Amino acid sequence: GQQVAMPPPERQLLLRLQRLLGVAGTAILLVAAAVVLASYAGPLLQVLHARAQEWKTTYPIGVAVAGLLVVCFWIVCLIPSTPIELTLGYLYGIGGGLFCVYIGKVLGCLLSFLLGRTLLRDFCQQLVKRHELLQAIDLAVQDEPYRISFL
Repeated sequence: GQQVAMPPPERQLLLRLQRLLGVAGTAILLVAAAVVLASYAGPLLQVLHARAQEWKTTYPIGVAVAGLLVVCFWIVCLIPSTPIELTLGYLYGIGGGLFCVYIGKVLGCLLSFLLGRTLLRDFCQQLVKRHELLQAIDLAVQDEPYRISFL
């Protein structure tokens, strides 16, 4: 096999220092952003809370359907859905929020599956051909579909 040349110890130290400075810089930026956001968040959250409660009271089914559709869209686009899940749980309580989130996730998964099997089929096949891991998963699913699905 090929041997990979290791950089000299001075170079390794410099690379570690660069990584450390990058992490520290990112942490400082995040803290600064959190401080700025915190100063604006209180009044903004109060306004958003009042508006959400007003909409929920005026259009309860419309807000639930909108939340359900947002969850569905987020699932299809692979966006983490925790914020909308928490929001729906806050607005509708555990039962109502769970119902909206569950239906939205099921519809999002169904839509993702249908897109993968129809409109995006060629793209998915090209993606599998480019990555060994996806090829291995494809072979495993072909050999033992129920076992892999259960895992």
